[in-house]
Amino acid sequence: MSRSGPPSARHLVGRKHEQHLLAEALQKAARGEPGAVVVLGEAGAGKTRLVRDVVSTEAEVLEAQVLWGTCVQFGASTLPFAPLITALREALPQTGVGSEPVRLLPIIDSVVNELARHGPTFLVLDDLQWADVSSLDVLAYLIAGFREQPLAIVATCREEFRPAGHPLYGWLADMRRMPSFSEIVLPRLDLDGTAELLAEVRGEGNELELAAQVHARSDGNPYLTELLGRELPPGAHAVPSSAPGLLTEALTATWHRLDPAAREVMRILAVGGRPTDLPVLTAVARRQGIAVADIGPALTSAQVEGVLGPVDEGRHWFRHPLLAEVLIDGIPVDQATSVHADFADVLASRSSSAPADLATHYERSGNLDRAFEYSLAAAFSAGAVHALAEQAQHLVRACALWPQLSTTRRGSAVERVDLLMQAAAVARLVWRYDDAQRLLEEARGLVDPEPYPLLCSRLLSEWCQVTWERSAPSVALVPELYEAVRLTDGFPDSEERVMALCGLAESCMWDGDLDSARRHADEALEVARRAGPDTVLMRALYTWAAAHDSQDDEALRRVREGLHLARATNDVDAMVEGTIWLVNVLDDRLCVAEAAEAGRLAFDESQRLGGVHWSYFVAAMAANDLLVLGRFEEARDLLRRALAIRCVGVPGAATRLVATRLALRTGDLDGARQHVERALEVAEPGFGGLVTCLIGTVAELLLAEGDPSAALAWIEQRVDGRRGEDVSTVALLWAARALADVAATARDTDDAAGERGAIRAVGEWEARLVPGGISGGGIRNVLTRAEIARCRGDSDEKDHWLRAVDVCRELGFRWEEGCALVLLIDASVRRRAPRATLAPLVRRLHQHAADMGARPMLERSEQLARASRVVLTEPPAVPEQRPGAAGRRPPHESLTDREREVLGHLVVGRTNAEIARELVISDKTVSVHVTNILRKTGTSSRAEVASWAVRLT
Repeated sequence: MSRSGPPSARHLVGRKHEQHLLAEALQKAARGEPGAVVVLGEAGAGKTRLVRDVVSTEAEVLEAQVLWGTCVQFGASTLPFAPLITALREALPQTGVGSEPVRLLPIIDSVVNELARHGPTFLVLDDLQWADVSSLDVLAYLIAGFREQPLAIVATCREEFRPAGHPLYGWLADMRRMPSFSEIVLPRLDLDGTAELLAEVRGEGNELELAAQVHARSDGNPYLTELLGRELPPGAHAVPSSAPGLLTEALTATWHRLDPAAREVMRILAVGGRPTDLPVLTAVARRQGIAVADIGPALTSAQVEGVLGPVDEGRHWFRHPLLAEVLIDGIPVDQATSVHADFADVLASRSSSAPADLATHYERSGNLDRAFEYSLAAAFSAGAVHALAEQAQHLVRACALWPQLSTTRRGSAVERVDLLMQAAAVARLVWRYDDAQRLLEEARGLVDPEPYPLLCSRLLSEWCQVTWERSAPSVALVPELYEAVRLTDGFPDSEERVMALCGLAESCMWDGDLDSARRHADEALEVARRAGPDTVLMRALYTWAAAHDSQDDEALRRVREGLHLARATNDVDAMVEGTIWLVNVLDDRLCVAEAAEAGRLAFDESQRLGGVHWSYFVAAMAANDLLVLGRFEEARDLLRRALAIRCVGVPGAATRLVATRLALRTGDLDGARQHVERALEVAEPGFGGLVTCLIGTVAELLLAEGDPSAALAWIEQRVDGRRGEDVSTVALLWAARALADVAATARDTDDAAGERGAIRAVGEWEARLVPGGISGGGIRNVLTRAEIARCRGDSDEKDHWLRAVDVCRELGFRWEEGCALVLLIDASVRRRAPRATLAPLVRRLHQHAADMGARPMLERSEQLARASRVVLTEPPAVPEQRPGAAGRRPPHESLTDREREVLGHLVVGRTNAEIARELVISDKTVSVHVTNILRKTGTSSRAEVASWAVRLT
């Protein structure tokens, strides 16, 4: 299955380095080192040529299959997954669109990986700047999931023509943080490259003066150089002053060489907006007055002149996509409108036509009623394959068209409000909060509260929810939510009253007014029990649990009741919301393993049912709990799936903050810094739910970078003006850690003033954040007390760390257990603990870090081992041998306890000096023991006796 595009007619010029880079990436992929490469450059830089030539050459050598898809720009009629479906046409199973939505992302992922399982596979996407958001998500998912399969993903992308807010900016920013992602930038040709290309195009000698003139006109753009070279007559020594200087002018000049009929066919094709098959193009051209007999020759001459590329599966398109844009800009408005109308009518008669294309053609032809109809159809089709970004796009367009519809098609105001609410709901799911808020405000402006109080209440509640999600919760939302409740006073058992009360309770809770939050949550649950529908009951159950004490068993029971209802009704939004509360409750109870499993299960289910925005927050919560448990690989797999989606807002930031922690704990400081920077780009850092996570994550990064002063400044900035026990305990723990590092450095450098300052500061932090001192045995309090003891250099510091190690082990907090072990050993070394005491602790730490894959901790254990002269490999115990045991060579005499101990060290390959240090005896004494062991066992060398001992055990 090789669709690598048409072969190149000539070799590439001036691109040896770029060819080598791309070929090397493909060869590595074929060896099982997957990678993704994006080739960037301006229009005409030769991106597609480079990729086509290198990919086809390497595919032949490496016996790889090539999957080729092209992204095409066509107004707002984005077709979800279009380039990938094209590339995988032969392998992708028929999904159909039935009553059950189809998740194409996991299907495409499965198909690509199955193809790679059978041999090297190169997936190529051309013109990535026009890719739909769903396709970008799939690519990110594939890239994040690289796992030693022979798979390469290659894409070309223009560097220009990307407006502000283009989804590719965020996608590239995220992908650049992936270790297997790289970019190749194609610069313009220098003078030598221009001369070489010109000589090849013209088939004449390399004339430097002519090349200099062409280079001045083309500015090194390869495609423009080629077009200019073709324009020159044989033997020319100069470029005519009339020769086009810009790429667009050169492209137009090529088009002008065609006869009138061919030029018109090219204009029609450009208006079509996509590669078009011959029957459709012929039907539209006939309607435009072009004779059928002229169409075939027109296409042939356009190919000869280089205007059209080779026919791809019966479809015609331009050799350079920029020409389509140039031609469209030059078509008179009336003619363009007519061509769009003809395309719409021809495509409407074909059952295979995409509703999105029909919507665009009808809109541009002025038939807005049909454009509206097909926009809704396109939204339905996108929703059926869970392409929510495209679904939102089509619904938003339908809302924009509504005021311009005919009175017969427009429908009632209630129908318009329903459409606005539906569009806002989908827009919210794909983080288009500006659109969602604007649509809800438009709907509110259409509804009179006197005859429609319940509808006004619902709109106001939903508007508040969108506002809450897009920025930090604010007390300003409370008055609006009180108004939403007031609007339902005449309907005490209504669903709208439940939703308004839940919103009000949550807003009061975020604002710190817990008494009011509980009162409103109690009423919401009472009304929901009477109101009936499971949807509102679920929301009320979650809100009640959130507003009450998480240690109360009733809170846990009600969250589980809500989740049971959500799963029974396949309500993915409610399931995700309930899981967030459930994980919070379980984490508060220190049931971290159960919380991690609940989060992972909900994320998997949400992906199966059509993941929503906040499901990625659930993934972040679960991955964070897995890090606490020391299950780094499981966390990595979960984060891989969550990071693959272009997720912004709070869920996007939370996911990247957890990825920061994983990077730190596995030794990737650069990756950690990149994840933090991206987290701060995609969400408002003042959002209440992110503050504690931000405090700990950034402080951990700054401490890992050796900058405790910056960590303290960061914590101070985040804590300033904040309230809440959670913020205080997290801030104090990290402030104490930073100040303990400051004090330790001061003691190491005999800086008495610095030490006193750190000790004074830690007392001030404690008094400010926890007035009256730390109380209780919670895990944070245990760790904070130990850090304060480390800062002060207390004589009982070791006891505090021993307590911390025991508590963490009992709870299963493996990461914090390892950190506490490091500081316990540090404290023990400073208190001159004997090596016999240190050795088991250091070895335990080393094994603990190795099990988790925590490279910095592993390296620290090795440093501690060297400093305390502890050999990390535990020598095996050699049991006493019974003479004459079958299959074994008995010793001539029994070994003493000390000789068996020395023999254990010989088995793991230690030298006499290492054994002497470990056993605190002299080298000479070790030598005597070794001699006795050889004599008693009848062996002649250290290697032989070690082998004998291994067999013995």
